This record gives sequence, structure tokens and C-alpha cells, in this order.
Amino acid sequence: MNPKKNIILTSIILLCAIFCSCESKHNTNGDFNGNWQLISWKNNEDGREMCDTNNRIYYAVSLNLIKIWQPNNAAQYLSEFILTSDSLKLTKTYAFPFDSIVSFDLLKNYGVSADGAFKIEKNNSKSLILSNRDNTLTFRRY
Repeated sequence: MNPKKNIILTSIILLCAIFCSCESKHNTNGDFNGNWQLISWKNNEDGREMCDTNNRIYYAVSLNLIKIWQPNNAAQYLSEFILTSDSLKLTKTYAFPFDSIVSFDLLKNYGVSADGAFKIEKNNSKSLILSNRDNTLTFRRY
């Protein structure tokens, strides 16, 4: 075989092997993926408005992680989650800046219940409504 053809063939095989073996990190969250601003947080027991856009609470979703934070608060939370068509369950949650695993009790000021579970009431490209036994949270995509 011609040495030039040998080099070209080897290069093609090598490139195919490299591109075929790369791990794909495509979004599997559909409309849930992205940045969300909390616009309404209602207490389910009495209908009381717990907070609104003035409180500046944000959820950001990418791959299997959700970041929960307020710009005026030094603490930020990063949680792994399990998503189904009608539910969201937070799992391991880390607090920043200390990178320690924390309980969901620290997230109660962000609408998260003690078990970290939500029912997805609505999820589309513009809005997201999550509910748990205590609260209903309404978000807008930004």
C-alpha cells in the first residue's frame, strides 16, 4: 500500500475513533433546562404570598444539576436531582462557598420542602410551576 494512503487511512480511522468515543453531554431535561426566576411563592395552607420577584430567588438547571441562589445572599446551593415527566426530586445538595453536603432544611427559604420533592404542575418554554405539600412556586424563564 502507498505510504501516503496509509497515513490518510490511519488518520481517518483515528479521527472516527476519537469522535465516536466522546461522551455526549446533551441536555435531557427538555423545557426544564435553563434559568428560572421565582415570580410567586404561595403557601398552600392559607394562600399567603411568601415572596415575589422582589426577593430575587433563582433556579438554574443544567444536565443533572440545579443551582438555587439569591444574588444578595452569599450562600448558594447546588443540588443533583431526579426528573420525571411530573416530578422533581432533589438529592445530594451542596452549600457554597464551603462545598459541604447540607440538608434540605437550609433550602426552606427557597421554597424547598424537608424531603426535597416537587410535583411539576406546569413546565414549558416560558413558565414553570412546582408544588410540594407546603408551597406552590411559579417561575418565569429569563
